[in-house]
Amino acid sequence: FNVVTRAIVWEIEHGLIQGFAVMYVDDVWGVSAAKDAAPDMKAVKNLVEGLFCKGAIAPDKTEVDNQQGATGQLDGIGYTIDRIADRVGISARNRAKAFNAVWSIGDGKGTRLKAMQRVASHGSRYKAVVPLIAPFTKALHASCKGHTHPHATFDLSKEAMAAVWM
Repeated sequence: FNVVTRAIVWEIEHGLIQGFAVMYVDDVWGVSAAKDAAPDMKAVKNLVEGLFCKGAIAPDKTEVDNQQGATGQLDGIGYTIDRIADRVGISARNRAKAFNAVWSIGDGKGTRLKAMQRVASHGSRYKAVVPLIAPFTKALHASCKGHTHPHATFDLSKEAMAAVWM
């Protein structure tokens, strides 16, 4: 996906796409003036389909907020951007994924490394919009240290367990 990201950035830098874009692995968010939105979306679609294949951009995942009857909310890359409330938050889908990851830890006995890494990953990702979880995220990652086998299991300390629930 780095090839796609570089190609889209090149198009923006050379004025072939207006506005700016944020990309995360295989997700693209773009912000353009209303008059540029349709041509910019077409340019990105053509570019991505040219690099991958026709149909590489899922139409059911493509949204436009043109301010005419729109809710002002767009979900993408795990976040919800609310233009009307002027807020960014974690999308409902990703809140559910994070909750399920935390719930899978149970009482912290015989915790799987992959499960703990999943919880720590959610913490790292969302501390940008919920800064109060940053210290707990550090504790989550620290609990994974020293376990090299991907299927390792271990008991969590009281501190690590507190970080999971926070």
